[in-house]
Amino acid sequence: MKKKRKEKSLFEKIRKVRRAGLDPGAPLHCDPEDLPPLSARINQLKAMLEKSVLRKPGFVMFFIMYDIENNKIRTHIAKYLIRKGCVRIQKSVYFADIKRNVFKEIQKTLKEINAMYDNDDSIFFIPISEDHLNNLRVVGRNIDFEYMTKHVSTMFI
Repeated sequence: MKKKRKEKSLFEKIRKVRRAGLDPGAPLHCDPEDLPPLSARINQLKAMLEKSVLRKPGFVMFFIMYDIENNKIRTHIAKYLIRKGCVRIQKSVYFADIKRNVFKEIQKTLKEINAMYDNDDSIFFIPISEDHLNNLRVVGRNIDFEYMTKHVSTMFI
């Protein structure tokens, strides 16, 4: 019987990559620039926002935005954020509505990773309220946040 290995945290994976001295310019196994179609991203956001109508205490909505030079680290972080429940809005912008302790865990992990190597990277964590989200406007290719945050009303006749 094969023994199951404990999955390593993102921090441990990055540390292992650094110790191995891998070339940051080496080809990646997947293209970090791939994004699901806009309609799929909108549907993910819509589902998250509909869930947020019945908000429970201890949850926080927020955006994460980053500028990370190293392709491998950027790819690991992108996969990590998606595993933690974040939805990719643009190539380096994510939205999440998750428990506050997970939000803090993400902040801590990304801070530790950023401190591991010499870089000029930046990562922004922007908590957002429902009021702010309702007033959000997008210029250019629109993700209709206004439509997604409207409360659904049903009338029975």
